[in-house]
Amino acid sequence: MVEPGWLRRIVLLVLVVLGTGAATRLLASILSADGLSLPEAALPGLFSLTFAWICFAFWTAMIGFCQLALGRLSWSRRGLAEPAGGAPITTRTALAIPVYHEEPDQVGARVAAMYRSLERTGQLEHFDLFILSDSRDPQIALREETVWADLCAELGVGNRLFYRRRPRNEGRKSGNLTEFCRRWGRRYDFFIVLDADSVMTGGTLVRLVSLMQANPSAGLIQTVPQPIRSLTLFARMQQFAARLYSPLFAAGTAFWYPGKSNYWGHNAIIRTTAFMAHCGLPMLPGL
Repeated sequence: MVEPGWLRRIVLLVLVVLGTGAATRLLASILSADGLSLPEAALPGLFSLTFAWICFAFWTAMIGFCQLALGRLSWSRRGLAEPAGGAPITTRTALAIPVYHEEPDQVGARVAAMYRSLERTGQLEHFDLFILSDSRDPQIALREETVWADLCAELGVGNRLFYRRRPRNEGRKSGNLTEFCRRWGRRYDFFIVLDADSVMTGGTLVRLVSLMQANPSAGLIQTVPQPIRSLTLFARMQQFAARLYSPLFAAGTAFWYPGKSNYWGHNAIIRTTAFMAHCGLPMLPGL
């Protein structure tokens, strides 16, 4: 039996090829009206490459709009089972926050906001937070440690907020996360990858964990990141566009790739054992 996603992607390919072909033909006819120079002859080929991406985005947004407008984007269509109502959290999850020469005070403010939001959900006991530093500048590293110590005292976190700075930042962010999983992965069923400038509400974090518990075959569940609190006019325009279009693209991608995931490298929950098995890495004794 053919997997449904393959049939949908064949339809997407046909739509993109037909749309790109029609647009390229139109451009070629305009350019050839008074004869083609050598540079003009190369334009249709270059145009087709860029227009194909636009065509792909158009059809993804259109199918996403239809899905959302018709209310047909259920969890089952994403390949996920809906968590049972009132099902308790029975797992442990780590929030992994890699940093590299970020502004320590801003990182600390976001960590504090997520901690307090989790606390309000009543599910804080199932989460630990890790600030994973790859910073090379000793002064920045010292400020990071100071911010972490202040947060521990201010929030009364006990043994729930941790700071680790690698002596060598091999592999950059991916190496940072790999070492985290090797050393501490055995303690956690899942880990949520965040960027240094990411912030998520406690309700969203709990929701991600509930979905992973309800879907034991899922290895990764991706959220839809949204930029917030932009200041410049251009950044505000980007924020508005992301707020308007991101749900459409996410819904469209879920339709074309049912049961699959589009991973941007952050704001996603990952099953620890699946990650380690995929990387072929053993877990070291927890430190």
